[in-house]
Amino acid sequence: MAEYRRRSDGLLVDSVHALKTASPNVSFPDDLKEATLNGVGWDVVQEESKPTTTVYQQAVRNGAVQDDIGRWKQSYELKTLDKTTVDNEKAVEIRNERDLLLKETDWTQSRDVTLSNDADYKTYRENLRNLPTQSGFPHNVVWPTKP
Repeated sequence: MAEYRRRSDGLLVDSVHALKTASPNVSFPDDLKEATLNGVGWDVVQEESKPTTTVYQQAVRNGAVQDDIGRWKQSYELKTLDKTTVDNEKAVEIRNERDLLLKETDWTQSRDVTLSNDADYKTYRENLRNLPTQSGFPHNVVWPTKP
């Protein structure tokens, strides 16, 4: 998605529509070129990839910065997230997925059902129930294979 920066006040807009709205007295051609923008005091902001984060970080847009040769590029700030909150949210997500998998196999444990691989299902379900005891829980869990 294109982003533009007005030189006069640093206003950042994230679409051609917003650019045109912010410049009501300028008529822009349909095929918008960098030279046209330059002539009316706007710069294209180059798209940058987000920085690499950990599970406890979030990359947040932080405006635009000018590089050594005068081009504008997207800027990001790394925010540190609360470890306990992140861990608790991930644990809830994993437990919900685990509970769904257990529910999908509840029928295998009925007294009315005889399965040739009944022991495999019992082991599978036990491993699902034990997910929270894995050393990597909640961010690095090894899911058991369904029989």
